[in-house]
Amino acid sequence: MKQRLGLADVLMKKPEVIILDEPTLGIDPMGVQELLKLIRHLSKELGITVLLSSHQLQQVQQICDRVGLFVQGQLLAEGNIESLAKQLMNQEGHRVHMVTSGLHDRLMKTFNNREGIKNIQKISDTEVTFTIADKRQIQTIIELVSKSDVTIESFHQQQVGLDEIYQSYFKEGEEV
Repeated sequence: MKQRLGLADVLMKKPEVIILDEPTLGIDPMGVQELLKLIRHLSKELGITVLLSSHQLQQVQQICDRVGLFVQGQLLAEGNIESLAKQLMNQEGHRVHMVTSGLHDRLMKTFNNREGIKNIQKISDTEVTFTIADKRQIQTIIELVSKSDVTIESFHQQQVGLDEIYQSYFKEGEEV
């Protein structure tokens, strides 16, 4: 309630910029969704710049247009989610999860030797995840699997998330 009252107090002053530090901390799930909706409204509809500091990366990804990643007080990268993935992986950063009738060693070697397929993780004898440079490679992957007499049972592609991007930058920041 204090956070809501504090935000109401700020809004009465008709600011151009609002700085929010962990605004959803201690708020119930329904209240979190209401607050995130309000933050989006402030930014998109009222044109107020909202600077948000949060460790809740899923929430940040839901509402922020641009993100700055800080590690040990230093700004390591900034931009939208897609540009951060591109800066991090030198590629578009699309994650693929595929379930097949069976992943044999020859097919896995084909994936490992293909440029633009990275972070290959064989989950089981039938499941694999990897990151691709861009969506055009999906067709290539399907062709590779088809030529190896393996059947694709499911194929799911999504953009790399902010949590994964942050973890990569955090590791990079520790090495600096």
